[in-house]
Amino acid sequence: LKSSEDTYSTQGDTSAEQAMNDNPRDASCLNTYGLSLLRKGNGTAAEEAFRAAVKENPKHAKAHYNLGCVLKDQGRFDMAEGSWRLALKADPNLPDAWANIACCFIKKKDCSRAREALQKELDMDKLHRRARHLMEMIDGEEANYNKEQAEAPEPPAPPSSAQALAAKAKAALEDDY
Repeated sequence: LKSSEDTYSTQGDTSAEQAMNDNPRDASCLNTYGLSLLRKGNGTAAEEAFRAAVKENPKHAKAHYNLGCVLKDQGRFDMAEGSWRLALKADPNLPDAWANIACCFIKKKDCSRAREALQKELDMDKLHRRARHLMEMIDGEEANYNKEQAEAPEPPAPPSSAQALAAKAKAALEDDY
């Protein structure tokens, strides 16, 4: 037996598909259809639907936002960041976009830029739990990184050019034997 949630989800998915078929150039319908595809686990088709939505309406903030989410899930962090920035350009007060951008910087181990993005999220909503949690996480990551750097042995000095030349000559002589 299906639960009422399963029935609603199936009906919602059918409605989203029908709306998209009836209005194939409507960005909102394409965006909703993309969400339906995403809920079904079809990220590739969802990406296509979100791309179609932003093509139809380049100022559709939620379609850019959702496209960013799909791209992040695929590990395409630079492209995800670009989508979220376009979403913010369309709607500067879009919740979670800056926090998502911060996540991309965290993945790239760029703590200072992640912190800047999170501060923008917190400027919009000082109580934003996820942004506050991420900020704490960055502080911890930076502390670990600084500790590792302090404990790491000094790398050996590069050989002088005379030393490098002598080593090459010795290696060449050894190859002859």
